Amino acid sequence: MTTMTNQTTPSVAAVILAAGKGSRLKSTTTNKVTIPLGGKPMIQWSVENVRKAGVEEVVVVVGFARESVQAILGDTVTYAVEEEQLGTGHATKIGVDVLAADVTQVYIMYGDHSAFYPPSFYRKLLETHRNRGNAMTLVSMMYQNPSELAWGRIIRNAEDDVVAIVEEKEATEEQKQIQELNAGLYVFDRKIIDEGYSTLIPQSGGEYYLTDLVAYCVQRGLRVGAVVASQHEVGIGVNTPDQKDAATKLFDQIAAE
Repeated sequence: MTTMTNQTTPSVAAVILAAGKGSRLKSTTTNKVTIPLGGKPMIQWSVENVRKAGVEEVVVVVGFARESVQAILGDTVTYAVEEEQLGTGHATKIGVDVLAADVTQVYIMYGDHSAFYPPSFYRKLLETHRNRGNAMTLVSMMYQNPSELAWGRIIRNAEDDVVAIVEEKEATEEQKQIQELNAGLYVFDRKIIDEGYSTLIPQSGGEYYLTDLVAYCVQRGLRVGAVVASQHEVGIGVNTPDQKDAATKLFDQIAAE
């Protein structure tokens, strides 16, 4: 008798952050995650690829122009509404709060930044998280001119462990020279978000940073790991018209290879 293998992982879910306004793109009616790449809206690639990696439960956190996101995804995902945009930490907590009780680990990703990851990468990230006993595992990327992207900088200690992520607007001049950048894809043990959110302190503009949960883990002796990826795997986040053009070009280039 042949035994069927269940390819899904019920204890794992994904939360996709898609509530931000994307003000530099100057759109007033559509969310930036609806911008097409390779013939599909970015958010659709994100949902499809994480599902192919075996994740059944997907929550999309919506806010600005939520109708434009819902028009694309319909009833294929669960929605959590962030009425006031108060940073990635706040949006993450809103998304995690609607997950099923049996979810113990969760992918957190940015809707304008996760279309490039293939299903195999999600599986690799989760496998690394579990095999190394991490409480939090993030994806990083090396970039020669880091201020061009203005992503958070990865801070490591003498043992090469991740001990902090410093956002561009909070970074010192010395920290801005660090070439290892936070790519914005994570796997967390769910309890880190549930228990750690209350310890977050508002930063610039009253925002709660998801990345401050690194400090929460480090202070408690919990391991934070990083998987270093290539730019072909990470892609380019879309915050400006130039980045939109660059992301489209890179996506098409990868598809043609």
